[in-house]
Amino acid sequence: MIKEFTLAEIQNECKKLAKKHWGLSITIPIRMNNRLSTRLGTMKYRTMYGVNYPIVIEFAGYLKNYNLSTIQTVLLHELTHYAMMTKGLPYKDSDTQFKRECVRVGGSLTRTIGAVGFVHQYKCCGCGKDITLKERKHKNVQKNICGYASTCCGERFEYVGKIYKKDDYTI
Repeated sequence: MIKEFTLAEIQNECKKLAKKHWGLSITIPIRMNNRLSTRLGTMKYRTMYGVNYPIVIEFAGYLKNYNLSTIQTVLLHELTHYAMMTKGLPYKDSDTQFKRECVRVGGSLTRTIGAVGFVHQYKCCGCGKDITLKERKHKNVQKNICGYASTCCGERFEYVGKIYKKDDYTI
C-alpha cells in the first residue's frame, strides 16, 4: 500500500528540493487543490509591468495516490518553473532550457505521467492496442469513446472494463 503524504510533508520536501538544486527559499504558498483534474501540479503567476511573478504552487489532491519517486519528480517539475521564473530564465514547458533543467534535476516532463487508480480500459478493434482513460464522474464511459475512431488504424474502440492501474512511472 502506498503511503499518503500530508500537505506539510509535501511543503517540507519542496523547501528541501529548492534549496538543494537551486539554493532558493520558497517564498510563495504551496497548496493542494482537489479541483485539479488533468494536471498533477501547476505554478500560477501574475504579470506586473511586463514581468512575471510566481504567486502559488498547487498540487492535485490525487497526487497522494502516486509513489514517493513519482511525487518527487512532479515537485521538481513545478519547482523548476519557480526557479527558472525567479531567475528570469525561460520557464514554460515548451522552452528547451526549461526541459534541460527538468532533466538535470530529475523532474518529470509535461504529460509523461499516466493516470493511477481506477481507470477505464478500451481496446482498438483493428490492431488490439490498449488505451486507458482516467475515471470521470457522471460520464457514460461505454458511450463516451466507443463512437470514435482510433488514431492507430482508424477503427472503433471496444470497452473492456474498469481496472485498477498502479503507478509505474520511471525516469
